[in-house]
Amino acid sequence: MPLCSVLMPSYNHGKYIEEAINSVLNQTEADWELIIIDDASQDNSPLILDKFQKDDRIHIKRHDKNMGIASTLNQTLKCSKGDFVAFIASDDVWHPRKLEKQLEILKKDDEQIVWSEGLILNDKSEATGEKFTQIYASPQKSGYIFPKLLQGNFIFGSSLILKKSLLDGLEFDTQLRFLNDHKLYLDLAFKYKFYFIPEALAGYRIHGANTTFNDLSTWYQDSMKLSSYISREYPRKRSLISKKSLFDLCCVNPLYHGLKVNPKNKVNLYYLIVLPLWYLYILIS
Repeated sequence: MPLCSVLMPSYNHGKYIEEAINSVLNQTEADWELIIIDDASQDNSPLILDKFQKDDRIHIKRHDKNMGIASTLNQTLKCSKGDFVAFIASDDVWHPRKLEKQLEILKKDDEQIVWSEGLILNDKSEATGEKFTQIYASPQKSGYIFPKLLQGNFIFGSSLILKKSLLDGLEFDTQLRFLNDHKLYLDLAFKYKFYFIPEALAGYRIHGANTTFNDLSTWYQDSMKLSSYISREYPRKRSLISKKSLFDLCCVNPLYHGLKVNPKNKVNLYYLIVLPLWYLYILIS
């Protein structure tokens, strides 16, 4: 049984996925398996994946039709056999000592979720000079971060690693296209502490095909579903959920993202009206 299962969903990242896989192969920690599930890519991703079929540590599966990233990630989790699970997007990369350094921390205390800083990369794999937490900032990155996560997602998913048993039935919500990871992090942060490593142990790639840039309407709908879930799931912990946090979750963060991605999109104007009304509805419900 491998110590760590590395989980990689794949969809139309033929330009980047070989680099992502090689960054796992180059880890100084050798006790791992890599599970890749291609979600019916329409580019050359399947041809790239064929190059790695003979490596016994790499397990590749393919969907006949597109199932979405949440469903694909849940399937990788079900296939995993390691005591720990780590995630990497098929367009991101890892530092060679990423697993080694994180597992050293988890061996001392495995009842926490470990993540790290990341370097921002462009589509040519060049570092832009920015760091992940400069773009997705939070004053608190370690410890009990649930209240801060309510204000917006700042976790670098491709840097995350945790003991699999901590999930205990939790999974990625297939009803959320873009914010399924944020919801999972909130559920984990409600129960466990997070540990942040300030060293950049992974690279986060920004390119024109990033999925969250392309469908603002679904992004806003996800935001409404997530705020409703939080209000419904944690009513006894309303003391942790300030009105400001809920307002940020319902209104500020979705609108900031929408206006940043495409300020001329008329969808922004529609949700500029809808989201505050949704916030008031949650408050009184």
